[in-house]
Amino acid sequence: MIPAHRQPALALIHGAGLEVGALHEPFPLPPGTTVTYADSLKVDEAVRLFPEIDESKTVPSHSAMKSGIGG
Repeated sequence: MIPAHRQPALALIHGAGLEVGALHEPFPLPPGTTVTYADSLKVDEAVRLFPEIDESKTVPSHSAMKSGIGG
C-alpha cells in the first residue's frame, strides 16, 4: 500500500532515475521504471549503525557517496 502523501508523485515518475537515501524504504515504482540507488552508507555499515533496520528490506546501493556531515 502506497501512503497517500506519495501517490501524487507516481503520476510524475517514468523512465529511469536515481533515488538517494532509500536504504530500507525505497519509493514504490510504477511498472516500466528503473532506478539506481545511492546512499552515504553501504548497507552493511547502515545496519551496523542502525540495528533497528531490517536488512532484508534494504535496497543495494550502487555507490556510497561521501557525506559532508561530520567531516
